[in-house]
Amino acid sequence: MVYLPVQTTAMWGRGDGLKLGRPAETISIGEIVRHTESGFDLVDCSTCIIARACTLPRILNDVTLAFLAVLDRYTLADALQERGGLRGLFGDYASQGFPVQKSKWPRRLAL
Repeated sequence: MVYLPVQTTAMWGRGDGLKLGRPAETISIGEIVRHTESGFDLVDCSTCIIARACTLPRILNDVTLAFLAVLDRYTLADALQERGGLRGLFGDYASQGFPVQKSKWPRRLAL
């Protein structure tokens, strides 16, 4: 189960899905990634014999911060701009026999 960093409500019927508690324009992709992922360390240096003198962890930390900063520049609304294309792709999958499952959530579910 994915927990979003905003209040959501599951909706059934035409246009079913998740109703966000904030406008999509105010939810950054970086915020979602930080909330749903943990452990951004790219390497584990805990057993390395040169860890005390090595600068690689600092460099990789800078890389991680830069990665997250780029994600912070984009919102959920930005990611959903091409909805028609996405719907077309899912429609293609359904027509090819790939199952498109309905949600098994209760009619209303606050996450």
